[in-house]
Amino acid sequence: MIATIILIVRLLDYITRSIEYLFYALFLLVPLVFAGNTSELFEFNKMWLTFGITIAIGFLWFSKMIINKKLIFRRTILDIPILLFLLSQVISTIISLDSYVSLWGYYSRWNGGLLSTIAYIFLYYAFVSNFFYLHDQTANQTGSSGWRSFFEKNPTAVSVVKKSLLVSLISGFLVVLWAIPSHFGYDPTCLLFRGTLDVSCWTVDFHPKVRIFGTLGQPNWLAGYLGIVIPIAMAFIINLLPKKGEKILNPKLLFYSLLLILFYISLLYSGARSGMIAVFFSLFVFATLYLFLNRSNLSSIITNKFLIGLIILVALSSFIVGIRIPVLDKFQFSQVQQILIRAGPIDKGEETGQEPPASEPTSSIPLGGSESGAIRNVVWRGALDVWRASPILGTGVETFAFAYYRYRPVEHNNLSEWNFLYNKAHNEYLNYLATTGAFGLLTYLFFVGMVLVVAVANILKIRIKEVKYMGSLTSPRWGQKDPLILALASSFLAILIVNFFGFSVVVMNIYLFLIPAFILILLNLVPHTKEEPLPKILYISYGQWAAIATLGVMGLFMIGLLIRYWIADTKYALGLNYNQAREFQIAYPLLQDAVKIRKEPVFLNEMAINDANLAEALAATADSTESAILIQNLATEALETSDQLTKEHPNNIVFWKTRVRVFYTLAKLDPSFFPLALSAIQKTSELAPTDVSVLYNLGVLYGQNGDSKKAVEVLEKTVAYRPHYIEAHFALGLFYHDLGVDSQSGAVKDRSYLGKAIAQMKYILENLSPNDDQAKSYLEAWEKEL
Repeated sequence: MIATIILIVRLLDYITRSIEYLFYALFLLVPLVFAGNTSELFEFNKMWLTFGITIAIGFLWFSKMIINKKLIFRRTILDIPILLFLLSQVISTIISLDSYVSLWGYYSRWNGGLLSTIAYIFLYYAFVSNFFYLHDQTANQTGSSGWRSFFEKNPTAVSVVKKSLLVSLISGFLVVLWAIPSHFGYDPTCLLFRGTLDVSCWTVDFHPKVRIFGTLGQPNWLAGYLGIVIPIAMAFIINLLPKKGEKILNPKLLFYSLLLILFYISLLYSGARSGMIAVFFSLFVFATLYLFLNRSNLSSIITNKFLIGLIILVALSSFIVGIRIPVLDKFQFSQVQQILIRAGPIDKGEETGQEPPASEPTSSIPLGGSESGAIRNVVWRGALDVWRASPILGTGVETFAFAYYRYRPVEHNNLSEWNFLYNKAHNEYLNYLATTGAFGLLTYLFFVGMVLVVAVANILKIRIKEVKYMGSLTSPRWGQKDPLILALASSFLAILIVNFFGFSVVVMNIYLFLIPAFILILLNLVPHTKEEPLPKILYISYGQWAAIATLGVMGLFMIGLLIRYWIADTKYALGLNYNQAREFQIAYPLLQDAVKIRKEPVFLNEMAINDANLAEALAATADSTESAILIQNLATEALETSDQLTKEHPNNIVFWKTRVRVFYTLAKLDPSFFPLALSAIQKTSELAPTDVSVLYNLGVLYGQNGDSKKAVEVLEKTVAYRPHYIEAHFALGLFYHDLGVDSQSGAVKDRSYLGKAIAQMKYILENLSPNDDQAKSYLEAWEKEL
């Protein structure tokens, strides 16, 4: 019997150890993982890995409960905020404009959907519930020394926290080692994808030589992640700072210092102003509080030679690399160099009156397009309008892409990103406000606010009375001079700041929910059980084994679902690329396979586009009855798929735009589809009343359906919304001409309309495209008619 008990104890130990190492895998691998054959290289793979690890942890955790025959779950002081926040997400998903999107998340993002939120919350409770606490061990010292030695071998929650932070630093180290070379034109990603160590694998939308992003996928996301690990690295350094008489050459201290410098240089190379602001402010808070708490040793801290040397290295890095914030970008080497050149002796160019050659633009100058602040101002106003329309519960989790179109400010049409689909508000708080209403935002603020209150109260030793239904918010046991709590609070604060200027991603949300768990554990604020930690288990019954087996089957099923989804996405991604390259026949079997594996709405949408285009392409070369039947089948499938998508997802503007494309493409084979295309674009314009690309297509389809006056009315609004829209001006000129000149006889019916048509072509040539041959041709012909 004793042997059986020992085996059970060992099994439980293996389960706990497995959970521990799965968390380490989470912190190590999620920032690093990406794949080149999926539709979204970074977030999709990070989210799927997170789901997979969560499922594995869940299987092990529930197996422990089955073996112990009891619930293993620790309540925390954050239970009520978390529960309320989760409730807001569930309700918003139920009443959503598109519940499917709210459940899974917007395709290409995934993070933020209800399933991802459940996963993050699950990980929070798995972390606080599955490791031993010192109280658990000290409260039960009556057992034999053998049992005591067993528990000493088990991971304590505090040790797992500290190891998790160390793993996070190691992962950060690997991230920056991957990212920094791309600034100099040597991106390991391109070596992995194409076998060439350069940056040629990236499109013009990515500029790793200007703004690095590494394995995170976007400069702002990299900067947000660095905002988490930099304060942690600082805390590790402070804990190892040499005191008087101690040697400086501590290998661990040098390693953490190297990490800090590399993290900081990577932050500068990312060029992300939001990340820099977050890091600078959070480190300022960190330093201020640390110096205040250690004011009795202030002189020894500020005179510490190693710390002074580290600060000099950081300052030197700032000077050489440059800080891309307008107020601070003057204090960098390139700017000083230009000042010295201007202040130097007259060169030959000045002597001859010639302009000196233009210098290379500094890194603080944007690459082009609208300034990010102007874009945010417009998008944020639209987000507020979305909220005003659904103030309590919002439009539904992750439905911003659909809701924003309905209230998109007209000014958005004159931004450089006028034709981008915005699926996030670029402000996490406004995103929650718009999509989950006041209830969602307030519960989110309640959660993050409670984390900050707990951290600050314990850091400053502010005594707070026990809160009903929540428990004590302050701990008498924590040593207030330990910088680790400060670091975690600073990292959490950095996340909140970065989220104000952007939106959360998988890595950020993992730490958003697990940093609070770290803080509570280190503060000893997780309630400890008074029960004997060793359950009185004599054996594991067949029923328990059956339950564990059932759990295993369920877990494998869910993992299999994720794998099938991932495989389907790879086929969809390749099919999408071939579709965009107009290789419709090659794309066809790939998209069909993707849909067979998983009937994902996005896959079906792309398949409908492929069917319609392939039908058009085959019609141009059709020479047999079999070809005619195939064309008919493709057209039928495209129509039925579009019908299904717009019926099941009536508020998805992307699917309505696709419906217009399908009808318009098929209208080239059968003109009877033109009225259907017009009907579809009319519905689309109701969902996006200020989108000029939609208005342009609406005007064109009115004209193609014989209603030139209505076409002119819509196109006049289009060019008013976006004055430099060449295609809209051109179409408006054509329909003005239709109203002014009889198409059959060529006789002038209305000289005012003909004059307006001529004015449109002149406007194009004088203001938009001076070398437009089509505009010149029409202008020349129409002036003769006048």
